[in-house]
Amino acid sequence: MKILVVKYLPSGEKSNTKKVLDLFLKEVKSHEIEELDLLKNPAPIFDEESIQSYYKRNYGGKELDEKEANLLAKNDKLIAQLKACDLLVLASPMHNFNFPAAIKAYLDAVIFNGETFEPGKKLMAGRKALVLYTSGGMYAEDKFNLEYPNWDAITFNAKVNFNFMGFDESEVIGTSLREKAEEKLEKVKEKIQKTLSKWKID
Repeated sequence: MKILVVKYLPSGEKSNTKKVLDLFLKEVKSHEIEELDLLKNPAPIFDEESIQSYYKRNYGGKELDEKEANLLAKNDKLIAQLKACDLLVLASPMHNFNFPAAIKAYLDAVIFNGETFEPGKKLMAGRKALVLYTSGGMYAEDKFNLEYPNWDAITFNAKVNFNFMGFDESEVIGTSLREKAEEKLEKVKEKIQKTLSKWKID
């Protein structure tokens, strides 16, 4: 199995999310793992020229000239990397109840019409996605609305985006390590093991 880990850990070695990611990596060390560090290699963000090239090619079906193709070259590389994996793992802290900008930029950079999504089709079928995050507070896992503690927009957005692309399954595992960190990390480890067992990944 090929696993693509896309991580954004702005706190570096002190990162709580890194502790969670390390638990996951210990469980899958026998598999092929590729890591993309968004701190070192941030995803491209559309500007006026690149988005017109995207519309021209991916919606208009037209060939791009060399300059236009170069504007989407990094997107195309990220998309190819994503499509080559069996399991995508996103690891980041929660910022303001949602994915940080770096993770959102990555998703925007790879969710491309005709490549990773197409209405009525499941272009990313055969793949699974796992989101690992840590946060300042604990939030409800089963629903999202404006009433506290139902503010976990990461889970909501992850489920929407991965379903939209046609992933077979997606799971989100989040926690806060402000209190009883060791106890919570043990629970996270159990959740990771349960998810991997369900997916028959050993």
